[in-house]
Amino acid sequence: MSATAANSKAPSRRPRPSLGPVAALQYSPLPSRDYLKPVLDTDPALALEALRFSALGLMHAARAVLPAMREARDGSIILINGGTSVKSRAGFAGTSIAFPAETAYGEMLHEALSEEGIRVRQLVIPGAIPRLRSRADSTTLPIGSGPCTPSRDSSGTCSFPWTTGANRPYSRSGMGDGSGTS
Repeated sequence: MSATAANSKAPSRRPRPSLGPVAALQYSPLPSRDYLKPVLDTDPALALEALRFSALGLMHAARAVLPAMREARDGSIILINGGTSVKSRAGFAGTSIAFPAETAYGEMLHEALSEEGIRVRQLVIPGAIPRLRSRADSTTLPIGSGPCTPSRDSSGTCSFPWTTGANRPYSRSGMGDGSGTS
C-alpha cells in the first residue's frame, strides 16, 4: 500500500480487509507545487495545509495499518521525501516546514514500536525525486506507481527503501549527491 495523496486531504480510510494485512507502508506523497514557494510568499494557511498533507497524512496512514502490524509484531513504514526534511530551504517553505515534522513523527513511531518488531525508515532523495522508466514500454512513472520491478528500476531507486536499514534502529538514508542527509 502506498499512501500517496492527490491533494491536502489526509488518507482516512482503512485498507479493505479483502487485501489482507498490510506488512509495509510506503509514505511518499507528491507535494503540491504551492508547497515549493519561497518563504516570503508562504502564509500560515499554506503552511498548515503542508503540515496536514505531510505530517498529519502520515499519522492517518500509520493509524490505518498499525493495528495489523502490531498484532503480527512485524511491519515496516518507509518515508520517502526530499532534502528539505533535513535541511530547510527558503525557496521551498512548505516542504521545509512540513517534512521535518513528518521526520519527527517517523522517529517517534520507530522509538515507540521498535520493540514490537515494527521498523520505520526514511529515504531522503535530494532534489527532484527521479522518475522510473520502463524499458518495456518507455513510459515514465513516479516512484510508488505500479510494480517495483528491475525493468522499471535501472537506478536502484525503487528497491533502495526496502533494503536499507532493514534490521537497524531508525535509519535515515540518502540517495544522490548526499546533500539530503546530515
